[in-house]
Amino acid sequence: MISPRSHRDHAIPPGRGSEVSRTAGWISPVLVVDGEVAGVWEHELRDGTLTVVAREFAPLTPAVRAAAEAHAQRYGELLDAAKVQMDWR
Repeated sequence: MISPRSHRDHAIPPGRGSEVSRTAGWISPVLVVDGEVAGVWEHELRDGTLTVVAREFAPLTPAVRAAAEAHAQRYGELLDAAKVQMDWR
């Protein structure tokens, strides 16, 4: 987990803990903005296309979205993806 249980309330918005720390000990990849968890994401690589699905906990600024998309592009390079697309939810 990203922090001890006693400190999670400072990092994860109320009511969002189950989206970060899921069943059977699975921890979702998180989008961190200014030290707080602002969303979770997952990815799928299929036929050379990396799709990153981001679920924001509250509306993000265009600058934060642009930064996340830039990081997704770099992640695509690590996975040798020919194309990277973001899906915001």
